[in-house]
Amino acid sequence: MQNPTEPRPLDQLDLRRRFDTKIAILLRDDLESWQRLNAAAFLASGIAASDLELIGEPYADADGTAYHALFRQPVMVSRGRRRT
Repeated sequence: MQNPTEPRPLDQLDLRRRFDTKIAILLRDDLESWQRLNAAAFLASGIAASDLELIGEPYADADGTAYHALFRQPVMVSRGRRRT
C-alpha cells in the first residue's frame, strides 16, 4: 500500500473524476498585469486556506518529479470591466 503523504505517479490518478464545483476568480480589467497576477495569487491562497479539503494530494509526473498538492477543482480566472 502506498503512503498517502507521498506523491503518486500521474498515471495512477483517477483522471475520469468530474468536478461538481469550480473555483472562479474575477479580476478587473483596468489593473496592470502584475496587479492582476498578484490579486489572483492572493485570492487563491485565501481560498485554499479556507478549507483544506480543497487541496489534493502531492503527485509525481511520469519522470518521477514530485510536486506539491494543488487544488482539487479547476480554477478559472477571468477579467471584466468595472461597473460605473
